[in-house]
Amino acid sequence: MRTIKTVGVVGAGTMGAAIAQKFAQEGFTVLLADRDQASVEKGLGHIRTMLAQGVERKVFSEALMNGALARITGTADLQDMKGCDLVVEAIFEDRDAKAQLFRTLDGIVPPTTILATNTSSFSITELATFASHPERFIGLHYFYHAAKNRLVEIIPGAHTSPEVFDAVRAFCDRSGKDAITCKDANGFVVNRYFVPWLNEAAPAGGRRGRHPHHRRRVHAHLRDRHGAVRADERHRCSHFLSRPTHVGSLRPPVRREQ
Repeated sequence: MRTIKTVGVVGAGTMGAAIAQKFAQEGFTVLLADRDQASVEKGLGHIRTMLAQGVERKVFSEALMNGALARITGTADLQDMKGCDLVVEAIFEDRDAKAQLFRTLDGIVPPTTILATNTSSFSITELATFASHPERFIGLHYFYHAAKNRLVEIIPGAHTSPEVFDAVRAFCDRSGKDAITCKDANGFVVNRYFVPWLNEAAPAGGRRGRHPHHRRRVHAHLRDRHGAVRADERHRCSHFLSRPTHVGSLRPPVRREQ
């Protein structure tokens, strides 16, 4: 089984920076990439802030912080991904943007490099069609804040090889994650649970529950108790709680006896 030692993360936003931070904390060599150096530096700044807060709160030592920072290299050049054993895409949820990124990476990294997407909504099998070796493609869905939240969903595509799955599963264990394996279905596991939950909560809130102040309380509680709520999921929460009726189409129809 191949061993993953060097990891590339493409996308230095909130999620990508958190993913890179976690990998570096666990001893991996990390390359954090984005479209320009300003975006890279912003992501690295987020990491420095989070690590400094961890030291201040005595979550970990200053030595661990310095070691993690030393293992992260920022870059605005995707060509630097050539030496990675695994590349994790963590850009915004846009199918065309992800497709273009994987086409580009496919022409840069060797066939032995595993390509992973952090998508929360697109089909892994479909995204794999944008790589010439779909057997090396897999889904790794992390949850906010990825350096704190231990959960990750592993989603093999229709053509993901057993070797790639085993390597990624072992990597998740070594990077301090609690991994669950999911079928390549809309929403995977967590979001398929989360959206119906919101569907039930929306009408229960009534008119008072749809007030922005109450929505903020819900968001804060979900963030504190269930760190899995990411920015796009908080947006869905606002959408559902602001509607006068629940989204009944998310429920299967109830069959009644004639």
